[in-house]
Amino acid sequence: MEIIKLDNVINVRDISYKNIKPKRLLRGSALDSVTDSDVDVLKNKYNLKAIIDLRIKEEIENEIFHIPGVTYYNVPIASKEVVGIPCGKSFNQELIAMQNDIPDMQAIYNNCLMPDKKDMWVKIFDILLNTEEGSIFWHCQQGKDRCGTVAAIIEYALGLDYDTILEDYLLTNESNKEKANYVYELISYISHDDDLANTLKNVFLSHKEHLDNAFNYINQQYGSVDNFLLEMCDLTEEKINKLKQMYLETAF
Repeated sequence: MEIIKLDNVINVRDISYKNIKPKRLLRGSALDSVTDSDVDVLKNKYNLKAIIDLRIKEEIENEIFHIPGVTYYNVPIASKEVVGIPCGKSFNQELIAMQNDIPDMQAIYNNCLMPDKKDMWVKIFDILLNTEEGSIFWHCQQGKDRCGTVAAIIEYALGLDYDTILEDYLLTNESNKEKANYVYELISYISHDDDLANTLKNVFLSHKEHLDNAFNYINQQYGSVDNFLLEMCDLTEEKINKLKQMYLETAF
């Protein structure tokens, strides 16, 4: 695993855990404010070939994703009802509005895994299976919940154990802690309510129970994660073997 330092994009990393090939699978937060220097790093150091934007259309601010030589895909993995829509033109305005409309984070995870999202999961793995070289970068807004769910399923399909999947998932907290602390200080100052400030701070952090509950939801809904891969992602044994050949240095 490698943390990727960019100027204007946080929570970016190469998930080259164990024998996953480096410079193939990248995850992070939204690229709306990406700089020319950031693009240079992604294209020239990581040979970026595809971007998978997991957000709903209401979250997408501009068309900066049209980078020469890079294919852009919008694959909204969660429904508008659980994601919500940005409420202000600035991050502070969104935070202020969020005081009265705190998102249910666990609902976002479960929504990503519902049967009506099958087309989205099939599309994600079709992109992986058809990107023969270079890297794929998938992201949501913070690179945390939707992005983390997709990362966990991809990592499982490649054979990573749950402890390693969880390690990657929780690494988000190292990248997001500065923003989360800022949220706490701002909301505490505005509302004089430390409990509310702490609740909103936690919206910007990853929590073990969210991923645990998501995997429990999969097991309850589909019987097992392997069944989810087959039923929701159309990942046959042949496709999983191809995926491993493409993205692993050696088989487990």
